[in-house]
Amino acid sequence: MEPNPADRGAPRWLRALPVAALSVAVCLALFGEQGVVANRELSARIDGMRQEVAEVERANATLRTEIRTLREDPRAVERLARSELNLVRDGELVFEFTGPAGGAAMANAAPGPAPAAPAPDGAPAP
Repeated sequence: MEPNPADRGAPRWLRALPVAALSVAVCLALFGEQGVVANRELSARIDGMRQEVAEVERANATLRTEIRTLREDPRAVERLARSELNLVRDGELVFEFTGPAGGAAMANAAPGPAPAAPAPDGAPAP
């Protein structure tokens, strides 16, 4: 095959220029700021944000329902006042039961051997 007569006088780098330009264009299309990879990352980010928005909308709907209930139902207000603020009605007696100091820690402790009693002669137990 004979070389192209138009290429005979052109420097070698000039002949490689179209290949280099095409390579740069492909790299930019794939990895550039608006390339395929960036587009996929943005799509994943958008999906995550949509899920977050849906969760916030569900939470808002729950709060709206709670607000409506508190505005319309006096018993709901009373329940909330009793549970959150420990309020009572006039004339009610409140019985509060508390365990011994450290009772919660004792309840969670695993059973084990009883502590050794001191020796009769006053020496520490082995």
